[in-house]
Amino acid sequence: MNDQPPAAANVLDDWVIYPAMALGILATTFFPILLGQQICLPLLSAAVLIPMFLWALRQGRPGKAITLALFWAAVQSLSVVLASWLFEEGAGRAVLGGLEYRSAWLQWIAGGPPVQMAPALDLARQGIDFLLYALASALTGGVGGLLLLTLALDRFNFTVASLLASAQQPALAMVAAWPLWMIVRLVGYIIIGAVLAEPLANIDLWPISFPTWLRARRRLLLLGLGIILLGMLLQALLAPLYQTLLANALG
Repeated sequence: MNDQPPAAANVLDDWVIYPAMALGILATTFFPILLGQQICLPLLSAAVLIPMFLWALRQGRPGKAITLALFWAAVQSLSVVLASWLFEEGAGRAVLGGLEYRSAWLQWIAGGPPVQMAPALDLARQGIDFLLYALASALTGGVGGLLLLTLALDRFNFTVASLLASAQQPALAMVAAWPLWMIVRLVGYIIIGAVLAEPLANIDLWPISFPTWLRARRRLLLLGLGIILLGMLLQALLAPLYQTLLANALG
């Protein structure tokens, strides 16, 4: 009698893909940060996800692409935080714009004037960033969008590591370092990126196919946009609270 579970009919549904991704993420995060490689870090990190992301879209499964991207984003974030905490100097060299982004956050936490890079209520900047991400996702089959997402995650998680390392109250810093609206916005961006990437990923750019694609993915598009709007609302409501929490955590 064979007690072994049946093999997954689709490789993307096999559980082993997740530990394999995690190992790939750890390797492509730690080595570039250890060596201070600014170009290799985002390229290699995104390369762990891109083939499977596109494979899922080619199968007409944006939900699976979103699941893989969310798992990747979570493990990638933890990896960058840990690697930046262990190798701060290398991370400062490897993370593009990381030092400037960290400085902007520290200014905001200290009660300084709002700046575009910090979690200020700059709706125009957020709109521009979203349009750039949406265009990059649609025009490159998701590759450009994932690269932009990787750069943003690297900058933010480098900042998180710095906040945790310098906190006088580490437990409070761990609670407040990843604001809720940032998590919500990330989920919305991943959903939108997967949906907009699908036509080019499937090499289906005929104008006659657009209405069919839009009908099929309308709910996902509206869900992604709704989540992003929710993130903006949470930011407006919670930014003062998180500013106070982080100021207290840093002492």
